Amino acid sequence: INFCGITAQTIRSIDDMDKLLQVEKAFHNSLQNYVKLEKERIGKISDLYQQISKGVNGTNLPHRDHAKHPLAIYLLIKRFLTIWKDIEITMAKEYGKEFSTIYEDFQALLPNESDLNETAYSLLRLQEIYDLTEADLAVGKVAGIKNTLNSLTWNDCLLISHIAESHGLYNRSCRWAQQALYQLRDYEGNQFPLENVKTVLKRLITIFYTTGQSKEARIYTRKLIGLDSKDEFLSKNVQIGMRSKKSVGSKSKLILKTLKILHNASLVNQQVTARFQDIRQLCNGNENLAAKSNYHLRCYYFNKSPRTMLTPIGVEEMSHNPLIVIYYNITTTAEMDSLKALATLQLQPAGVYDKKSPNKRNAKGIDRIAKMAYILDEESSAASKISQRLQDITGLNMNFSEPLQVRG
Repeated sequence: INFCGITAQTIRSIDDMDKLLQVEKAFHNSLQNYVKLEKERIGKISDLYQQISKGVNGTNLPHRDHAKHPLAIYLLIKRFLTIWKDIEITMAKEYGKEFSTIYEDFQALLPNESDLNETAYSLLRLQEIYDLTEADLAVGKVAGIKNTLNSLTWNDCLLISHIAESHGLYNRSCRWAQQALYQLRDYEGNQFPLENVKTVLKRLITIFYTTGQSKEARIYTRKLIGLDSKDEFLSKNVQIGMRSKKSVGSKSKLILKTLKILHNASLVNQQVTARFQDIRQLCNGNENLAAKSNYHLRCYYFNKSPRTMLTPIGVEEMSHNPLIVIYYNITTTAEMDSLKALATLQLQPAGVYDKKSPNKRNAKGIDRIAKMAYILDEESSAASKISQRLQDITGLNMNFSEPLQVRG
């Protein structure tokens, strides 16, 4: 017998017995750890098996139709990139050598990340062609018929949001980010995992801000502050100015007046058009209007919306190219008095944005004596009425506008 340096001739001594007990203890600990790891491995494989079974059997589509359904294609590719990959890694740790060999043999045929992105974009094309909502597509409802496919997860919705943004589909990107939040609510049993919700909220804040929809960006920023006011995303990327609180019953509601994503400039600013450049030059006094732009100018009353039929708005055309018009009597005296009274309580010194300063405000050597306040629609019925009136007249979506600004 040759057993760890202990021979048959010496095995009878007490010292050797102690050594054997120590070896047995070491073996026992090693075996215990092995059994624990194997249980964890089998448990993980069992969980992965359940997931893959839901994907393989979780549809009432005929097998021949799987390759035709866009959502089925997306989920199939996703399974190969996630669940099947996890199975291969887990089984390769100890057993499953045969499976690992087969997996390697077919490695060249397996999809990659770009395949998943392309499939996600095909879902967006399908949505555009058939005018599908995000909610219907997320559960596989196409042409009014819901197939019992596994639904998209919140993570899938975020991926599609990013793909939509990369292809210039900004409104789709916003809505898919919102759908990610709905998926969390629907498929997590109303138990919102904090980190998952924060991830979705950060995406919502960024995409709504970068598409110029500051009102929605403020709403989601307020939600993130409510969850974790010390989150690193807020401290590093978000500049919040002019906070105030509004009493709602016995509770106080936080209102964010201004918001700027410091390291992600607005897409509106990134994609400035030539017309906008012309207008900016005119506003700075660097250019004069071309004489031909002053031909056929006119004054008229605008009454094409239901709210202006009885109280038309005076319009004076100043230029056709670029289009410059003056609207008269947009606000009433009572509305202006209401806004001034509300702003008086909130006036703060106006700052100068400077990205080099520590707090990104008050550039060195530049002093301003003006005071200003922002009035949100939800703070004042007068502000809400004015915003609605401007939307009726201009046809512009006021969700993309800044709050009303009052200077003192």
